Amino acid sequence: MVVRSHARVSSLTLKSIQYTDAGEYICTASNTIGQDSQSMYLEVQYAPKLQGPVAVYTWEGNQVNITCEVFAYPSATISWFRDGQLLPSSNYSNIKIYNTPSASYLEVTPDSENDFGNYNCTAVNRIGQESLEFILVQADTPSSPSIDQVEPYSSTAQVQFDEPEATGGVPILKYKAEWRAVGEEVWHSKWYDAKEASMEGIVTIVGLKPETTYAVRLAALNGKGLGEISAASEFKTQPVHSPPPPASASSSTPVPLSPPDTTWPLPALATTEPAKNIAQNHCNHRISVPSWSL
Repeated sequence: MVVRSHARVSSLTLKSIQYTDAGEYICTASNTIGQDSQSMYLEVQYAPKLQGPVAVYTWEGNQVNITCEVFAYPSATISWFRDGQLLPSSNYSNIKIYNTPSASYLEVTPDSENDFGNYNCTAVNRIGQESLEFILVQADTPSSPSIDQVEPYSSTAQVQFDEPEATGGVPILKYKAEWRAVGEEVWHSKWYDAKEASMEGIVTIVGLKPETTYAVRLAALNGKGLGEISAASEFKTQPVHSPPPPASASSSTPVPLSPPDTTWPLPALATTEPAKNIAQNHCNHRISVPSWSL
């Protein structure tokens, strides 16, 4: 990109134009009095460019979309081919095509192994054309998870594990834990949601007996089916811990009491005269009333 200014003319030169150079350009001129702007839009015509996930996994009977994203100006015409044959055709009744301005979708529902393989997406406009090969791959069941360690309690155990190295090409949906006491023939089992279990890498098994040796193993499930089961890992549950006995009354800490009240009962009031003297004095007390002459 080169900018040249001479007298009253300024020019912008773009070299090695790419389709990403298209868009709005603004020229602004200013001086001490003010400024003015003028916008221009650059259109770049280019041959189609295609992109999308090259490998797409599914299994027999499971519908899947192969996505061919198209970037082109002017717009392009998109076609799908299988072994040189234009799709859809009478030989591939389980295929449908949906087009939008920016992408084309090939919907495939495999009926047999013959439906897996290469599919070609080709886009053409007046500037040129481009093709992209996609591969429809038959998904497999996942490999087995690996158990890292088991944290046992009296009636439960937490099983820490690593996710399978191979998912089979499609997401894992669930994990299955199986366990049994050593010497038993029947395995107990429980399913766990893959998203919840994978967040911490832990599943918890319940309903165990205290002080019992168990074996546990794990397997993963995807849309294709249940994968290989892991090697069994043994552990022994812990004994039940009884709560401590309640403290006896004799062993309890005594509550300190207040010192005894040495002033009770109250002492008798001291008198200087016998009681009869008090009554006598009370009776002998008279009120003098003046006499009035009539």
